[in-house]
Amino acid sequence: MKILIVDDERQLVSAVSTFLKQKKYSVDVAYNGEEGLDMALTSLYTVLDKI
Repeated sequence: MKILIVDDERQLVSAVSTFLKQKKYSVDVAYNGEEGLDMALTSLYTVLDKI
């Protein structure tokens, strides 16, 4: 399962991505909307509503 996290709060992103990686998820990170949109359009990600 591949997850994209888009947020400008680096500490929050770090904590969430570390947690997800410990749960064996593949995680990509973008720190702004433009980068996140580019990543979302060029790769496939799974949408999660609960972890």
